[in-house]
Amino acid sequence: MTDTRISVTTDKHINLGELDVTLGSHGLLGSPGLVMCAEGSPVTLKQLQAAVDAYDDSKERNREAETARQIDYRNEADPLFFGWQRNENTEQQWLDKVAEIRARHPYA
Repeated sequence: MTDTRISVTTDKHINLGELDVTLGSHGLLGSPGLVMCAEGSPVTLKQLQAAVDAYDDSKERNREAETARQIDYRNEADPLFFGWQRNENTEQQWLDKVAEIRARHPYA
């Protein structure tokens, strides 16, 4: 069984952990090329799929969750906290909102 090669038409550099590849045009007049390793050798679909499967994007997802949490804390939980400090609502209302935000934006 031979591996299928991937043909692409846009220039894009990607680092997938162990596999550093360039997707894009290779050859004259921007003709579609193969996915190429940094060393210039073609990458098979099997190699690319293995790299994608092994790629761990949890750090990026955690950064996105942290940013979303900060926005929601500021807009939803902080008003409840300060209301609790002024005896306008309860500590439990604030804690429930914090728990809701954490559940809405979990870490990986």
